[in-house]
Amino acid sequence: MPGAGHLVHMPSHIWYRLGRWRDSLDANVRAAAADEAIMEQGGASLLYSEAYYAHNVHFLMVSALTGGDGGTAVEAARKLSGIVSERAQREVPWTQPITAAPYNVHAVFSKPEDVLALPAPDGDFPYVKAAWHYARGIALARLGRADEARLEAGAIDALAKRPEIMALPDAGVPGPDVLSIAVHEIEARIAQNAGEHAQAAVLFAEAATIQDGLPYMEPPYWYYPVHQSLGAALMAEGKPAEAVKAFREALQRSPNNGWAAAGLLRAAEAQGDQTTVEEAKLLMQKNWFGTGMPAPEQL
Repeated sequence: MPGAGHLVHMPSHIWYRLGRWRDSLDANVRAAAADEAIMEQGGASLLYSEAYYAHNVHFLMVSALTGGDGGTAVEAARKLSGIVSERAQREVPWTQPITAAPYNVHAVFSKPEDVLALPAPDGDFPYVKAAWHYARGIALARLGRADEARLEAGAIDALAKRPEIMALPDAGVPGPDVLSIAVHEIEARIAQNAGEHAQAAVLFAEAATIQDGLPYMEPPYWYYPVHQSLGAALMAEGKPAEAVKAFREALQRSPNNGWAAAGLLRAAEAQGDQTTVEEAKLLMQKNWFGTGMPAPEQL
């Protein structure tokens, strides 16, 4: 049924679990187009037009992100940011992570200056506001503006204490843990930029442990496997054997993830492990459709 957007979308859940990122992206491009054709006819419910359609665009965006296609991911992020209304976020709480998700893509692919120019989100939704602070914190850390980045982390920490965040687990959204990961990540990126790789590794390890306890969701509540960042920090610390373990844990959480495969490749090269080098190269060839190989500081 090519005209039924959500049915067109559903195979992408299989592709997502298998790490077939191109197939997942393609399914959701077609699903979003089908949704838009239906909505142009009028009569779509709030749940369909701002939740199911948004879910399909969200899936499209994260599939592009994981495959390294920054242009498609950012384009989808811009589209997604205009779909979910304040009413939908209030009435359907699981749309709040969808509304927050574009900020993660900007944190990865957009220039820091462009991230800092993003306006604060509308409405009083602390989960979404925290995602905005997260993107800003990552951008500031990359610019070396550590004190300002810490202020963004502090703002997230304050939002995490809001009753709206504390109530989200009852709605199936692990808000406090997600915000804790965000704070750890900003602090880790600050340490990383300062060359304090051991401290960065500790913080990424703590964030990865929190992530390991999150309930399963597609797309996941935290947008990428933090173990890959831990692997990059361990590599910078001169610990390639431990880095290999971290990158393999990332690939177990997110199969065929090109970001983690790039890290695994570098760690295997550092060890002179040609078998793993060839394994990682094959993973990249099959599953990475970004421009060039991601740099270590991007992992």
